[in-house]
Amino acid sequence: MCKLFNRYAKEIENYCLANSLDFEKAKNLSQCWGKNDIWLSIL
Repeated sequence: MCKLFNRYAKEIENYCLANSLDFEKAKNLSQCWGKNDIWLSIL
């Protein structure tokens, strides 16, 4: 997992809960990141 994802894991988890998304799945998706953003990919 990228450090940026780890830093904002609680906020990402809250977003997942608010939008009926599975945070456990999100943690295991492919991740790409830039200086200020994170992309999760199912591919």
